[in-house]
Amino acid sequence: MNTEITTFFSGKEPSGLYLGPYFDSDKNNANITSYVGTNAYLPCYVKQLGNKSVSWIRSSDAHIVTVDRYTFIADDRFLVIPLGESWTLQIKYVQPRDAGYYECQISTSPKLAFRTHLHVLVPKIRMSGAEQNIFVWEGSEVELRCSVENGRSDQLEKLQWQKNEDILHESPIHNYIVFRNKLEGSSLITTATFPNVHRQDSGNYTCALENVGSASVTLHVLNGENPAAMQHGYGKLLPSAASQTFPFQSWWTTAFPSLNAFMVCSEASYLKINKDWNVSRKRVSS
Repeated sequence: MNTEITTFFSGKEPSGLYLGPYFDSDKNNANITSYVGTNAYLPCYVKQLGNKSVSWIRSSDAHIVTVDRYTFIADDRFLVIPLGESWTLQIKYVQPRDAGYYECQISTSPKLAFRTHLHVLVPKIRMSGAEQNIFVWEGSEVELRCSVENGRSDQLEKLQWQKNEDILHESPIHNYIVFRNKLEGSSLITTATFPNVHRQDSGNYTCALENVGSASVTLHVLNGENPAAMQHGYGKLLPSAASQTFPFQSWWTTAFPSLNAFMVCSEASYLKINKDWNVSRKRVSS
């Protein structure tokens, strides 16, 4: 029975008189991080290779990817780039399934191997807050905030805001929207700010990034003359200076058109469920 023995590179180069091949510890990298959809490059620098061969092995299934200049995998995204002492493995258009360990092996006896771990970052897009509906009073300032976790800096200017599937642009009219994009750590942040929101600003707002996805929220703009616009459901009522209303999550409303008034029942979960009825600015217990 033949048993192959592989010696993994410890990071220490041979000392004294040594004529065999070895890995260049100054140039090889044990951890490579790439964004999904980009090209990954896994370096393998070998000194004094002589007549030995260099192979790349995918550790997850022990599949031989390349041997010297030749590719042995039915996936044309994989390619070795030989250049002097460098035998770099290129993986085009990296996918999450490509993540894991890869071994660069030298055909000595026993075999020498250098292991590299490929990390694949997958962007995730979401709206800030858990609410699918936001209710605000007309005239309030509103900011919608969207983030892309693990986004690339070159994608920052590609973020788009849409209203009911129409692409939005900044406009100088009375109900203009201000857009701001910025990079915070490993996340892309985009905001859409309404300095003075109007009824016609109600609608579904979507933050979208090509080849990544989208996230949406529905904005409901209310005024005192039409409180019935709030329907039974789940959402968040933002505070405003005019209404002195505080955020809540679960709500019910009852309108009294003849009195030009309405009730809002808010429910919050703490140690127990508390319910408060609010009529205009006066508070009464239920």
